[in-house]
Amino acid sequence: MTLPKELNMLIELSLQHIANDPYHHLNLGYREAIYLALGPQLFSQPNDNSGYLRRIRLAKTSVLFVLSAWNSVWPQDNTIESILHQIEVVSQLRETIDEGKIAHDIEQRWDYVTELTDQTRNMAGVGGMAAVAAYSLALWDGFNEADDIDYQRPDSTDFMLNDVHFYASTVYAEGPPYPIALAPKPNNLKRLAFWTWWLREAIPTIW
Repeated sequence: MTLPKELNMLIELSLQHIANDPYHHLNLGYREAIYLALGPQLFSQPNDNSGYLRRIRLAKTSVLFVLSAWNSVWPQDNTIESILHQIEVVSQLRETIDEGKIAHDIEQRWDYVTELTDQTRNMAGVGGMAAVAAYSLALWDGFNEADDIDYQRPDSTDFMLNDVHFYASTVYAEGPPYPIALAPKPNNLKRLAFWTWWLREAIPTIW
């Protein structure tokens, strides 16, 4: 299926940005424009959850892309697979779920993956953070949907306050686009490869 003209334009602008960015990172502002171009936010338009479902598919695709990093370190830990199953349940049964129960499950799983990452000092744990961020997206579909999106809006320097695709790119690049003790020397060329895949392959596939 052919992508809408606006989305194609955003993809091309984003590809130019990551090529020129010193860390080859796709700013949050560009991603928010893409999230909005995927369709309306959940409940913002009656009987249209197409954008929500595309964002869920894109989130799951990013998590699956870096799942091997988690499995190589914790092959017996099925946390991410379990979360992906829960995302499917929430997205398909959105009208009947117990939001309080799901929110509590998200909080518990976030505590587990962040404590695991902190204790092991292994970047693979950030893949679990990506999965929980996708789970949160399935519940709330939260992102900035303002018409005047700031393309230069950066990701949070508080590592715990970012989204699924930031975390997935961080796993793949072995570190975020700013220094943290856990990953002093990230691979920016791998970050470029991640975002190129995300823009050229992942988005057209989930559309």
